[in-house]
Amino acid sequence: MINELKGNDQSLGDMIAELNKELNSKQLVAATTTSGPVIVIAGAGAGKTKVLVHRVATMIMEGVNPGNIMVVTFTKKAASELQERLFELIGEPAENIAAGTFHSIIFQKMLKRFHGHRFFDDIGLDISQTAILDESDSKKLLNDAIDNLDEVDKAHISNENWTPNDIMSVISAERSKGNDIKAFKKTFDSSQENDRKKEISAKIWKRYEALCRQSNSIDFDDILVVCNQFFKAYPAAAKEMSNEFNHLMLDEYQDTNKVQMSIMDAIARYHENIFVVGDEKQSIYGFRGSDINVILGFKKRYPNSVQIEMDYNYRSKQNIIDLANVCAENMGQKLSNGQMKRGRKGAEKVATPIMTSYNNEGAESFGIAKRIRADLQKGKKGEDIAILYRKRASKSSIEKALLEMEIPYTIVGDTAFFQRAEVKDATAMLRFIVNPWDTIAGIRFLNGAKIGISGDTIRKGMKTGGVGAWAHLQLTSAKRLAAKKVGELGKKSSAANKASDLLLILENVRKSLVSSKTSVDQKIDVLTRFWDLYLYDSVSKNLKSTSAEDKVAEKNGRLQNVETIIGHIKRELEKGNKPEDIVVDLELLSEAKSNDKDMTKRVRMMTVHASKGLEFDDIYLVGADNQNMPDKGSSSREIDEEEERRIFYVAVTRAKKNLHISSASKRLDKGVEVSVERSLYSDEVRNNCKQGLKNNKAAKVSRTPRSANVGF
Repeated sequence: MINELKGNDQSLGDMIAELNKELNSKQLVAATTTSGPVIVIAGAGAGKTKVLVHRVATMIMEGVNPGNIMVVTFTKKAASELQERLFELIGEPAENIAAGTFHSIIFQKMLKRFHGHRFFDDIGLDISQTAILDESDSKKLLNDAIDNLDEVDKAHISNENWTPNDIMSVISAERSKGNDIKAFKKTFDSSQENDRKKEISAKIWKRYEALCRQSNSIDFDDILVVCNQFFKAYPAAAKEMSNEFNHLMLDEYQDTNKVQMSIMDAIARYHENIFVVGDEKQSIYGFRGSDINVILGFKKRYPNSVQIEMDYNYRSKQNIIDLANVCAENMGQKLSNGQMKRGRKGAEKVATPIMTSYNNEGAESFGIAKRIRADLQKGKKGEDIAILYRKRASKSSIEKALLEMEIPYTIVGDTAFFQRAEVKDATAMLRFIVNPWDTIAGIRFLNGAKIGISGDTIRKGMKTGGVGAWAHLQLTSAKRLAAKKVGELGKKSSAANKASDLLLILENVRKSLVSSKTSVDQKIDVLTRFWDLYLYDSVSKNLKSTSAEDKVAEKNGRLQNVETIIGHIKRELEKGNKPEDIVVDLELLSEAKSNDKDMTKRVRMMTVHASKGLEFDDIYLVGADNQNMPDKGSSSREIDEEEERRIFYVAVTRAKKNLHISSASKRLDKGVEVSVERSLYSDEVRNNCKQGLKNNKAAKVSRTPRSANVGF
């Protein structure tokens, strides 16, 4: 497009105006303010990516060399989208722009090119051969560092139930501030009991860092710390980089942490051509180390900066915008009044946001599922509907209701119901009962059954021409029969005895399931007893919780999931479906493989954090109570009510057409039903958004899901 414009007999001003003719007045100011420090407050649905693209194009048209422009994004996906849109607009020059994440740009553009080898030599790394650790390798080295502690420290970790993730969280929090071990130690207060965790973390950190250096590797957090230290040790390198990248642009600035701020400021101080775009009202990643004070303090660090407010929302209906504005009005940390305006003018069919209070968590789940099913029956696509929750614990109840009502769904950024270990085990069990030749199912079942025959052993044997799971059981059982004939039964292994018993029980269970004379209740009873006999103990394996109380709750949750899958089988049998047909259906659900056409039918489920940057026609925000919003489920951190309010704000601004906010009077907390009250944030909206808000004091729900008896 730029070449086309340059080919016309137009002034530069006319060409830039033609390039940006689709932008509104606020977007235009942001795209054409191309020098000096600029902060753009881009509200939800304000079109910030479009502005970033047009601003780069405008700078190039004004004569800025594309190679002098650096655009920093927070994800590879965002960087790719930016460059693709740039290429559509400006063609080949887009390929010369340095666009990428902090880590990719810092490591490739900064440390490797601008004398970083000198600093890497100082800290014991060869930059030409340094490897970046992935998460799994990083965890292995951290565990090695923990193993290196003395017995006293190990005992303290065990007594306090600290996990490697807990230790890494402490280290990551310090690195996000730009601190190294030396700076971290200065924060210790020997009079404080909780500083014992800091002291042990510092020991682990020191050993972990030494292990990284020995393997000539560096992890993602350390890249930022090292770069920040590099610029402090060699300020000339920052100036040299500033000369090359004399125009900096940073996306999602509200999610920046202090070490990222320090790095960018070190480069920008020499020219101050720094353009940041973000929305302080959507700063929700404090748990990852982001610091809202970075965006709030931009104007203080750059006194001559220009602030531009892009407050037109092109995403949501007016009533949703009104609700979001009430939420923003109650925020204490903001750079403007935060009031959005509807970007699209003209008549529109306004759907009223709905706030619904349910009696309990089960009623909430069923009420939401019932609404969604009705919408799907009217022709809505599942991909246009999203269910958002603050805590992952909330999704189990919703998921089970969707399963019962046969509503297709997919979970974004988490493990779906049919992908959980205990559910896959129960599914494999049924597959193996109905289809004994299904060796894959047999291997999974045997790995959990503990009869002395490992599924992994069968898998290895198959690689060298061995037999499948069922045949292996028969061969093992045959050893028992042979021993019985010669009177040596006691000398044979218990595996042979158990294999023989298992084959007999499997055959009886199979006959019961396929028999027309056996009632559904009898079939389910037989299936349940078979699971209790062989797989009950498997639910206690690899529990992720730390405290004894949490482990009990986690185990109970797994047991409830198994009861749910057995309940699903029961309902299918009641419909008259044959066991072999149920198996096929479960295989498809368990594999979770579907083509794009099928995916359009699936409702999306995700945390509010995972929804950031996305938008949907219909949003169901569940759990708007004082246990979930603000999240009071973690005793390891202080509750930041301002950030929690921003999380609520992000959730409601994902909605384009319809918004449903729900709460329950009673909710499960670690397996125990407790009474809860509505969220402070939903009450703020309820009390101040009297126009354009439908308030259901009590939902008229005909029943709770059948699976309510398994704990939700």
